Amino acid sequence: MSRDTYCSGTFIGQRISDDSIDLNNTEENRLKFTLCFTPTKNYPSVFGGGLYDSYLSIIHGTYNGTKRECSMIEIINGISTYSYQCKLIIDKSKGTVYLHGTWKSLINSNLSGKLAMICEEDIPTDVLSGIWIGQSDPDEELHDFFIPINPIRWCITIFRTHNDHWKLYGSGYFNDSADIPDQPLLFFTLEGNGTLDDMNIIKKYNTNTDYTVEYRGKFIELENKNFQFQGRWSNLTAGSYGSFFAKQFRLNPLISYRLDICICEICGNAINPGDNRWCCFQCTYNTCSSGCHLNSLAMNHKHELIVDILPCQKVAQGNTSVELIENAFQLFHLSPLLVYKNQETNEFTSMSYEEIGLLLQSVIVPINGSLHIDAIKHTLSITNPSIIVIDEQYYDKVNPVLSSNQKDSLMIIYKHEEQFLHQSKTMNNTTNIISLTNALEFGETSSIDIKSSFNLSSTTISAIFSTSGSTGYPKGAIFTEDLIVPTDNFTLISPFIRIDYQPFDPTILLSLMTTIRYGSSRGLTNLNDMWNDIKYIKPTSLGLTPQLWNLIYKNYLSKLNDNLTLIEKESVEKEIRNELGGRVHVGTSGVNTSSSVQTTYASELTTNSSTYFHLCSSLSTYYEAIQVTVHESGLYTFLSHGYMHKYGSIHKDYFNPSNPSENRLPDEGTPCNDNQFRFTVALETSIAYILIVTTSEFKMTGEFSISVSGPNDVNLKNITSPSVIEIPYSSAEQSIYSSELNTSSQTYSRDCRKSNYYYQTIRVNVMETGYYALSSSSSMDTFGYIYEDDFNPMNPLENLLSQDYRACSYQDFKLIVYLYTGTTYILVMTTSSPNMTGDFDIKTSGPNNITLDRYTQALTSCFIGQKCQFYKKSIGVILDDILRDEIRSNMTLADQTILMKINAASTMIMFAGGLINSILSLMTFQSEDLRQVGCGIYLLASSITSFLTISMFTVKFWFVVLTQMNLSIRVSVVRGGCVSIEPLLKLCLYLDAWLNACVAIERAILVLKGINFNKQKSQRIARWIILILPFCIMGSIIHEPIYRELYEVNTKTSKADIDKWCVTRYSSFVQQYNTTILFFHLVGPCIVNLCSALFIIFGSARQRATAQTRRTLKEHVYDQFSEHKHLLISPIILLILSLPRLIMSMLSECVNPSNHRLLFIFGYFISFTPSMLIFIVFVLPSALYRKTFQESFRRWRRLIRH
Repeated sequence: MSRDTYCSGTFIGQRISDDSIDLNNTEENRLKFTLCFTPTKNYPSVFGGGLYDSYLSIIHGTYNGTKRECSMIEIINGISTYSYQCKLIIDKSKGTVYLHGTWKSLINSNLSGKLAMICEEDIPTDVLSGIWIGQSDPDEELHDFFIPINPIRWCITIFRTHNDHWKLYGSGYFNDSADIPDQPLLFFTLEGNGTLDDMNIIKKYNTNTDYTVEYRGKFIELENKNFQFQGRWSNLTAGSYGSFFAKQFRLNPLISYRLDICICEICGNAINPGDNRWCCFQCTYNTCSSGCHLNSLAMNHKHELIVDILPCQKVAQGNTSVELIENAFQLFHLSPLLVYKNQETNEFTSMSYEEIGLLLQSVIVPINGSLHIDAIKHTLSITNPSIIVIDEQYYDKVNPVLSSNQKDSLMIIYKHEEQFLHQSKTMNNTTNIISLTNALEFGETSSIDIKSSFNLSSTTISAIFSTSGSTGYPKGAIFTEDLIVPTDNFTLISPFIRIDYQPFDPTILLSLMTTIRYGSSRGLTNLNDMWNDIKYIKPTSLGLTPQLWNLIYKNYLSKLNDNLTLIEKESVEKEIRNELGGRVHVGTSGVNTSSSVQTTYASELTTNSSTYFHLCSSLSTYYEAIQVTVHESGLYTFLSHGYMHKYGSIHKDYFNPSNPSENRLPDEGTPCNDNQFRFTVALETSIAYILIVTTSEFKMTGEFSISVSGPNDVNLKNITSPSVIEIPYSSAEQSIYSSELNTSSQTYSRDCRKSNYYYQTIRVNVMETGYYALSSSSSMDTFGYIYEDDFNPMNPLENLLSQDYRACSYQDFKLIVYLYTGTTYILVMTTSSPNMTGDFDIKTSGPNNITLDRYTQALTSCFIGQKCQFYKKSIGVILDDILRDEIRSNMTLADQTILMKINAASTMIMFAGGLINSILSLMTFQSEDLRQVGCGIYLLASSITSFLTISMFTVKFWFVVLTQMNLSIRVSVVRGGCVSIEPLLKLCLYLDAWLNACVAIERAILVLKGINFNKQKSQRIARWIILILPFCIMGSIIHEPIYRELYEVNTKTSKADIDKWCVTRYSSFVQQYNTTILFFHLVGPCIVNLCSALFIIFGSARQRATAQTRRTLKEHVYDQFSEHKHLLISPIILLILSLPRLIMSMLSECVNPSNHRLLFIFGYFISFTPSMLIFIVFVLPSALYRKTFQESFRRWRRLIRH
């Protein structure tokens, strides 16, 4: 277990200049810092603040608790001003702590020197310092505003100025702030004045805004002599308020702290030393501060949960195994030690430390019962055991070789007590035979007194671990007391719960002693029941054989495929984790060295090595990138060697120094001792991996080596290329561009999540090819992006050349990129948060001058939607585009808007109307008399297709709604619906329209042919058309499912919520073809209907005028119009109703349905009403059809009654 040095306190001292520099003893060089060197794995591990006469500063960096070395930067007025390389020096004889090192100005590279500081002692009546942990809660009345409960993590010093007046200064940070958007690591200063009973603190964020929060309360002394600050907080800007508390923790550098890793009882995640936690000191119950302590299970815990930063695990003490066990049984007497399943009830039960006392002062000699009887006899003869414990299945084998004394001390394990009772009656003179299960459950003891009469020492033999005896007599490995008693040389997982499943485990005693020392539990099971029992026992440490680990790994691989999304892969990993109980954080295994292949690699980090910013530090570290080629899939262990303090990480496919977390596998290297990293990770042969080796200190150099062990050897090759930040370029400033972002600037969605980011586009003209640096200087938190050829604000990923490269804490960007002459580049200047405005400068440097010219972009491309759509609009607007921004994701239908509820109700009404229409139409056109001609056959088919159309419309509506309401629906389902539903809807819609057109053509031919009209031929043609027409329509729109794609976009940065977009991407030729087809299918049937109706009216009138010459053609036209007006009215009605869909389908300008959503919804819905009006349009206006329907209706009514 790691024991490092940590410290908190008030440091006073001075920055001393180098001899060559004349630096006066100004205010900036007289220092008063409050610092916390904390035991946390996360950045920052050192933080605090500085107090100057007229301002405060923020300090943060990294700290190595083993070497007591730190790297820090100091931020003054939002600007990184100084860097420090220091070491804590402890004089234990005087109890004094010093901070010595060097400093360097980050503004003027000519300024540097030495740092000398001393830690002042806290005096409760005058000075209080430390790290302050707690939380701020919004008032209950603000519950509906979803204001988060924010954790408090402050480093502050409060000191008396005069009388009862005190002054407070320091800093704090959020590692996941909810107050300021897009700030994963947010620092702020803390400044306060008042008395201990009434202190007012102003928290000011390290941003360009005047964003402040006020805390007002009093300091209360606790029983442990530390203080707690509690009271009320208010945020005038946001209009929020509530209560808060912050407990003081003083880290004493003269004390070595235990740094156990605790497991959150709610989420199962690890809580690293130094992280905020809520814990119970009575029963080792821990929850993390990311909301788990507010879970109902945590709040209903039997003891009060207390905020802390250090582990609360109790530890039993003892120099010998006897002392350790006796102390553990007193300390943990009520805690469960063994958890096992009762064979009779099949339920889990537990036995506490108080109930078990069998191992005291005993030498344990485990023997495999399957050994040859000679080997067992040999072992018994040389060990002369006081008690022999055997399983019932080996009794008949072992009993014949036992001496009479050994039989007197026999103890047999029976699964069922009745077996023991029956067996004991049949044994002669074996009064001392006892059931182990009975002894455990009822406290029955043997009559043999086995208590040792001598004292134990470090050289006393406590265990003999026997070998298998497969090559001869078993050989015993002797373990003395100093080997049995666990030490503090490893980090403990708390709670430390292991599971034992092997009937013969010769090393069980070693891990069992560790379990006893920390008051932990053991789960007892067997190989057959283990996979079920493990879900109940929920171990945190799991020891399995290599074969079982490989079985788990193969199960994991079987559930993966290349088409899985990141969320689906995480779901598979979570599923595997849950199968192992959900809490396993440590896995161990015995390694067969004969089958484990080891590869070694040696290199060194020099001043010529590449650098990058590790752990969000503003100070770069050297690194080496090593390509790992795997010849056999399996588990591989990476171990570093050397004197440097190293970190290691594995990346898939490639490593991006600009974004070190990109492609990083979850098994990042963690220190296994003072300087090294070690991790085990699953690697596959078909994937390229990059191993990154770096250091924890600023530009540390030195030699190192890596050893890799696994099922086969691996190839390790140095592939480090100069990182983009280290590529040489002229650092002399060559040009400056000044401008501003204001409310008149253009806006776009920078992160595909929020809109209204002000931006400015700047054309970059390059005179000479080479590397160029572009950096910003602004009071705003700025972002910069370089695009090649063109920048499309509706698609910020298109043509993106190089993204913003910066340290986590910098508010300005710095881009270094290789630019070519003759190429157009666009620099986009924007901000980290929406609606931010202010002045900015762009500084450039490189091999030659470059000119920066502002230009305003004219948006001519057409895009759909409001959320950073990344595709150009193909011709037409579909239901997805209309409803997308109206649907509330991850909410039920009851929580949707009124408009969505009305749409849902309208859809179901239309479906019901379409169903009724189809039933009534089928009742009419099922008549054989009407189907004597093709017209009746067409209308019968149209009755069916109209119902299919309205059904597909309903399916389409609910598919769009449900896939947007529930973003967790499987991608395969969404992709299938994306590709198939819209083309099928169009197929039904076009088929219905063309069948109606066929009816009109049939009627026109009837007028044309007159008495020569051939009914039989008409029937044959109708049947062939109905058979061929669907295939013709399907062939004309076959390009749609081919070019329809599903794209996934992260709609949130903190969680992986995936928005799925069904889009079409057509080439210019296909786009022209698609336009033609849409026009043909939507306009064609309407034109056919109109022309046929006019032909029928004028054709009939002309025929009658020829036969009846007494009346004029005009009179005959009027008569025919009166007689056949329904033939003209019907297609006109259909055309009017289809017109909105025609218009929406033919839109080619930039449109946004969200701007006129009601109009688009009304137009889209009404365009489907023709499919539910077949009965009204064709049956009711026709006396023949109406009479046929009435007869059919009466016939069906009689059938129903009878």
